[in-house]
Amino acid sequence: MKKLSILLVMLFTLFMAVPVMADYSSDINVDLSYEDNVNISVAKLKLLLELEALLKMKLVTFDVDVTLPTHEAAEANAFVKAINDYAYGCEDCTQKNAYLGKSILDNKGIVQANQVTGHMNNQGNVLAIAVDSTNGNGNGTPVPGSFTEAQAVVEQANLYSFTFTEDSTINALIDNSINKNKGIVQFNQSSGNINNQHNVIAMAVGGAGVALSEAVLGQANAYVKAVDWDTPRNATIIDSINANTGVVQVNQSVGTLNNQGNVISISGAVR
Repeated sequence: MKKLSILLVMLFTLFMAVPVMADYSSDINVDLSYEDNVNISVAKLKLLLELEALLKMKLVTFDVDVTLPTHEAAEANAFVKAINDYAYGCEDCTQKNAYLGKSILDNKGIVQANQVTGHMNNQGNVLAIAVDSTNGNGNGTPVPGSFTEAQAVVEQANLYSFTFTEDSTINALIDNSINKNKGIVQFNQSSGNINNQHNVIAMAVGGAGVALSEAVLGQANAYVKAVDWDTPRNATIIDSINANTGVVQVNQSVGTLNNQGNVISISGAVR
């Protein structure tokens, strides 16, 4: 407070010592006396001193701890990172056809397939399974106290990419396919440029206890450009993906700079 009083006295003395100009500002065209000058200066000083800035920050952190006497544990992790960076594609008078006919039928178990007709594509099928062996009593009955965790993470990005297609025909067709399967089926079909396609599953199964599951999918197209000139595109699914039992993941793409992904995370406790 003492310093502020000294500052006000110094400012008052300075204004008293300086002659008043007739044209003080563009909005004032009259002569001002020393007293008026002091009053105006003090008013401006008050405005400066009363300026306040308020900043509030709140940070909330959750930490979950699980304490459990476990006999068995199962953990499954699936991590995928697919990036097309600074990619360039140019096509003229081309024919692209992705065709799946009478395929992937009557399967049991795990089926993974990729089909692509193009360039600079990322395709993948990822599967992670963990099962504990809780049969401590010898007859196959699960022992209580199992911990299971499943994580599935996918990151896909097309950055700083460019495609140009002219006078071309691009088709993607699934015909009478992916029918009557039992289990897990993963399939990708692409007839285009600079695409990302993925099917991801993370599964953990154990005895009665704690089950945690998490699935994350991040996709981005940034600073990209696609130019199509006189280019018909067709994506068709006929009599397909029928009468399946279990988990079926399918991606079909006939385009440019696309991101597609199917992510499943399963964690189960069997009682």
